[in-house]
Amino acid sequence: MQTLGDKVGEAAIWHNLGLMAWEIGRKTEAPKLVTVCSIIAQAIGTNEAVEAGITLMGMCNDLSYSQKHISEMLRSVVASYRQDRGAALLKAAFPDEA
Repeated sequence: MQTLGDKVGEAAIWHNLGLMAWEIGRKTEAPKLVTVCSIIAQAIGTNEAVEAGITLMGMCNDLSYSQKHISEMLRSVVASYRQDRGAALLKAAFPDEA
């Protein structure tokens, strides 16, 4: 079982990966990575959840995502993370690195 410190670090890494994906032009994949951060951070109650939420909403606004699209993305990300702890999300965001 992961310790709380491990989960805090994991959340921060997902946030940073989302920012990296955004910067290299993987704009539709980036919010999914930040969503993972947000989910983890909310689950453990860290301040990272607020920062990730702000980042996520900014990305979604820039992409003109509707609330429906955001809700569907959230469900999809949760299912994907539960299945493989985010491996598919990472591969989609950074296909040349896998």
